[in-house]
Amino acid sequence: MPGAPSGLCSSTLSRILHRAGCKVEAASGLTLCLTGIAAERVEWGRLMPGRHGALMILATLFRKFIPWFCCAALLVAAPAVVSRTYKWVDENGLTHYSETRPAGQEAEELSSGSRPSVKAADGDDCSSLVCRAARLESERKQQQRAEQEKREAAAKAAAATPVFPTPVKETDDEKIARLVAECKRSRGSKCDSDEEKRRMLLQNVDLTQAERRALRGLSPTQQRRALNQRIPKRYRNID
Repeated sequence: MPGAPSGLCSSTLSRILHRAGCKVEAASGLTLCLTGIAAERVEWGRLMPGRHGALMILATLFRKFIPWFCCAALLVAAPAVVSRTYKWVDENGLTHYSETRPAGQEAEELSSGSRPSVKAADGDDCSSLVCRAARLESERKQQQRAEQEKREAAAKAAAATPVFPTPVKETDDEKIARLVAECKRSRGSKCDSDEEKRRMLLQNVDLTQAERRALRGLSPTQQRRALNQRIPKRYRNID
């Protein structure tokens, strides 16, 4: 039947073009064009014999089977034409992109690409260019967010740590114990007497710069009296 290929191909071609995302007007126009070419009949009795007649026969057969060739080509290319990308968020709040809808997850279909898929790595469910671009953008934003959080945490830690820590004031007993321990490393048991402790305390009085300048303007006797008032009472001399 001459019209059978045309009718079958028209129906198949319309479904394939609709699945590939083509407009209805384009699908109808191409279908009618191919159907019109295939519907031409040849009256074999009127063909001219010889070389010209053989060429006419080949041309007619070629026009007659064009719809079949188009159908076969579209069927082969249809899986590569249609490409979908899904965006979804896992239980940890991380955004993922894939070409298959995840089971048990709400997913958003982003787009339908027209480019052929490229080969993906083993276990990678994101082979189209659209999917990979979306995934890279998501990873870039997540990395920026992590770096921002790291900078904020470092700033908080720096603000909580004082630039110049306040020194812990040493008590009188701690100071005497430290001076005696330092003295014993060089002089042994001679450092245990009260007189030796008094001497070490007078030599290690904590003074400010202003107090040191004021002390230089005093006589030696006045200096001893001033320093004597800065050591613990039990080691002071009674003048």
